[in-house]
Amino acid sequence: KGENIMKKILLSFALLLAGIAVNGQTVSKLMKKYKNKPGAELINIDKNMMKLAKLGGVMFGFGKNEFSFDDNMKVNSLKVLELDECDDALKKKFLDDFSALDLEKEGYEMLISTNEDDEKVRIYGRKDGNICKEILILGCDKEETDLVQIFGKIDFNKFLENAKSE
Repeated sequence: KGENIMKKILLSFALLLAGIAVNGQTVSKLMKKYKNKPGAELINIDKNMMKLAKLGGVMFGFGKNEFSFDDNMKVNSLKVLELDECDDALKKKFLDDFSALDLEKEGYEMLISTNEDDEKVRIYGRKDGNICKEILILGCDKEETDLVQIFGKIDFNKFLENAKSE
């Protein structure tokens, strides 16, 4: 009888740890998990590269949407996880893992959610008043699946002013 109780305790503990492991997933951990998958690419752009990007008027985009940075936007760095070259099963697994994240617990709030044609874009922010310390953009359609993480002190209204859509 004592062995059964011990087994139940160990099983309960194992299930608890498994739940913590799933719930402990963060955006950063998710990016690290997928960055070395076949066809995936993680691009890090640091503060110095951001200065060059602003000078050149560099834009990044997804589908019909493009975003640019100007000198008024205090973007320190950004990360882009591109899964465009991955197979559909891996993209689906990534999207399922992303959906399982507790973004609200991580301090994100949903800022924009669009579903147009076969294109989905979700923009989340960690805000302090009107300023976002971090913006997270998930975009996916038939060909592209990208996750962009932008760090800095970004006026979200200015960010939207610099966004272009076809």
